[in-house]
Amino acid sequence: MKPETLPQVTVRDALSATARLANCSDSPELDCQILLADVLGVSRSWLYSHDDITLNVDDMRRFQSMIERRQAGEPVAYITGQRPFWDMTLEVSPATLVPRPETELLVEAVLDSRPDSPLTAIDLGTGSGAIAIALARERCSWQLYASDNSLESLTIAKHNAAQWSADRIIFLCADWLAAFRHQAFDVIVCNPPYIQGGDPHLKDLCHEPASALIANDNGLGDLKRVINASVTAIRPGGHIFLEHGYDQQEIVVDLLVQAGYTTIKPGSDLAGNPRFVSGYYQP
Repeated sequence: MKPETLPQVTVRDALSATARLANCSDSPELDCQILLADVLGVSRSWLYSHDDITLNVDDMRRFQSMIERRQAGEPVAYITGQRPFWDMTLEVSPATLVPRPETELLVEAVLDSRPDSPLTAIDLGTGSGAIAIALARERCSWQLYASDNSLESLTIAKHNAAQWSADRIIFLCADWLAAFRHQAFDVIVCNPPYIQGGDPHLKDLCHEPASALIANDNGLGDLKRVINASVTAIRPGGHIFLEHGYDQQEIVVDLLVQAGYTTIKPGSDLAGNPRFVSGYYQP
């Protein structure tokens, strides 16, 4: 019996798999490039300057498997195990949300509000550690805490912090601010679950942890918990920063005002949709 003979596949041939992703991705060409570059351990630009290189059998099979996973709707970040954020590439897994470009705008808002002078900040529900690590890299004088109620997420966040020279972050397993019963923080940052159960957008997020996406009370349950608890954990003159759903900004602003926050500043995502707010606390 003759051994299996597989056709030779060049980089150019492999990149034609873009067509197979057209129905499952908003960026099929980019997805295909990222996956192939990950298999070969090269940059995306390398692919086009070496498109006549032939893939070996193992690389071809691994790439084929990746394309099939992407066709099934799995995020590219989970397939490769990593995701660019800020000036880093972070490890991610199905235990963490995939960091979004929109959340970089939340980081920018925090940095714009406070200079690099000593203060204490916490990132609630840190997931992969994206927000806390980005802040640590930009604000060397800040004491940073990061909490999550998932030990698996914290393991990934700690690994990312070590990879990106942010070892001074203190990581804690905690349910929002329940572990902090005294005024301690100058800055509180949180990207909580804010999607209502049954929302049609969830079908596109089925590979990500539901606990990090879905909140009760029409998607507002965790936002309310964080805001209400924050007033006993924030110092006078402190700021809170909250990411929220595209249709929740007005309600979140009202909740902040009711909790005693002033100087409320709304922010929008890259598409111009309302996406986050900040508030100043001076009782």
